[in-house]
Amino acid sequence: KASLGSVDFSTPTYLQITVDANDSKDITAADPPLLPRQSVVPAVFAMEAGNARDSVKLAGADWGSIMVDGAGQPSNVPGTGFVKGSKVEAGGITGTQLAANAVDAGKIADGSVGTSKLSANAVTSDRIANGSIQSEDLSVGLQTSLVLPGTVVPYAGSSVTANSGWLLCDGRTVSRTQYAALFAAIGTTHGVGDAATTFNLPDYRGRFLRGVDDPDGAGGLAAAARDPDVAARTAMATGGNETGRVGSVQGDAFQGHWHDTYAGSSTGGVAQGYPDWFSQTARTVNQTGGTVQAKLGVSATNIQSDLANGVPRISSETRPNNAYVNYLIKY
Repeated sequence: KASLGSVDFSTPTYLQITVDANDSKDITAADPPLLPRQSVVPAVFAMEAGNARDSVKLAGADWGSIMVDGAGQPSNVPGTGFVKGSKVEAGGITGTQLAANAVDAGKIADGSVGTSKLSANAVTSDRIANGSIQSEDLSVGLQTSLVLPGTVVPYAGSSVTANSGWLLCDGRTVSRTQYAALFAAIGTTHGVGDAATTFNLPDYRGRFLRGVDDPDGAGGLAAAARDPDVAARTAMATGGNETGRVGSVQGDAFQGHWHDTYAGSSTGGVAQGYPDWFSQTARTVNQTGGTVQAKLGVSATNIQSDLANGVPRISSETRPNNAYVNYLIKY
């Protein structure tokens, strides 16, 4: 019933409760107090206790040094705050503490998962996006098994891009170390380069390709005997292969041949001629019924059709109908 406004709570103060034991409607010395009396804590302690119950401060402490909000700023709100990564003990979070599918690709830093973190056969083909693996991502062994270094193919383009795995067969010299797999395959077959650090690529410019008559060159495989001039074949470039080996070359040529020539004699006989008749020499020709002396003059003039196979086409070389391509070699 008394006002507490005059009480100095900065000094030790106690609250005593006395029961009106005799129902006198008044508190007298005869009424016993309830003991012990309760200490009245100063208001400053009551404020700290209130802060301790305030969830914003997590039991009164400022957790902004270990928690951040979605923007990375210090936070004391547990409902939206996150624990800083630097405050998580190394190895403190295990797989059993992560919910299923809790970690998606967006939460994994590029390059952070090494091969040592993947179990054997963990990545299957259905986990690899189409087109995500480029040829340069393949091991050298796998690339070699797909296309052997030294393989030559016709190519309809005029140039090849760098690091494509292919080079033009233009005869130039290239590094033995940079193109080690190709050098191991063809060596100095097409030229020795500088005989130390480089070697020659094949030079197929303006050339038709021809299969080697004796592939192994050692007699293990029978020669086809389709190249009668095999011994005269020369090297494509200095130090390259000659005769019957891969990389040797031949110039263009026309097979040696004879022509049958018929000419009339001055006595009316018919004589069969020989190539040296072009020199207009006199021949005695045995004819049926006797011997005639004939002075024959024979000359070759314009090319004529045989009336069956069309007009002959002439040019500066003997060649089939052809089309240009570039030849490429795999390195």
